[in-house]
Amino acid sequence: MRLSLRLLFFLLSIGFAACKNTDKADPTPVCQLLSTTDQLVETSGRLTDELIRTFTYSANAVTAIGEKSANKEALFRLMSTNQRVAEAVNGQDVITLSYGTSTTQPVSATFSRSDAVQSTFVLEYNATGALTRVVESRRVLPANSLTTERAYSFTYDNAGNLTLERARFTLRTGVVSEQETEYVFDTHASVYANFSARPLLTIIALTQAVETKPGRFWHTRAPLSFQTFDLTTAGTRSTMREATTYIPTYDGNGSLTTQEQTALLYQSSVPTPTTKKNRQVFTYQCN
Repeated sequence: MRLSLRLLFFLLSIGFAACKNTDKADPTPVCQLLSTTDQLVETSGRLTDELIRTFTYSANAVTAIGEKSANKEALFRLMSTNQRVAEAVNGQDVITLSYGTSTTQPVSATFSRSDAVQSTFVLEYNATGALTRVVESRRVLPANSLTTERAYSFTYDNAGNLTLERARFTLRTGVVSEQETEYVFDTHASVYANFSARPLLTIIALTQAVETKPGRFWHTRAPLSFQTFDLTTAGTRSTMREATTYIPTYDGNGSLTTQEQTALLYQSSVPTPTTKKNRQVFTYQCN
């Protein structure tokens, strides 16, 4: 009788352990963003005007950030000192980062070409480490540009979502113009939510003179739509300049893989907006 009870207890314990192992959830894979592709979709369906950003890693650390458009191509390799990125180098182009005494994120940066300073950046963050302001002061103006300073400020809700993005442009003549963009979000994470080098990515994108909304790198949730307005000198909204919607697609891990963008672009002298369609594609490496 004792033997039978011991055998029964042994069999029950094996069954219980097997059930626990079977019910144990598989670990969620850790995915690193490898590339983003943004393509203009013409009315014929043909894809043109491609902008590609690429990211290279060593373990979990970003080691290179690339950007390629129709007219420019750059690959910045990251150089670290004391476990912080000190420089990003692309041939004769060098971005040098500076940190505060107690900060892990850069508070200023200098963009140089062939040892000549092209522009400087000042960055500010909130208590959670999210970027609240970045100001670029240009010493050398890019071709066909009259903008000497670009200042972007970002407002977040209590959940950490970037809800408002303001852009302020100062021209060489002293004229200042401002725009404000308001975002609406999905429940899924943004592709940049877990990207560790967002301050540097923001600076690199701005130095390449293609990026117009650097707030995209600081979203925690994927945007579903946004509207952009001109601002008056009093800071109030006036003319709508753009109304954009996204149709996103997610994979089984909840990662954004593609999104179809439709933008309505408004001009004050034209009553009917122009429609522009883009397609964005995102690739990942999951462990």
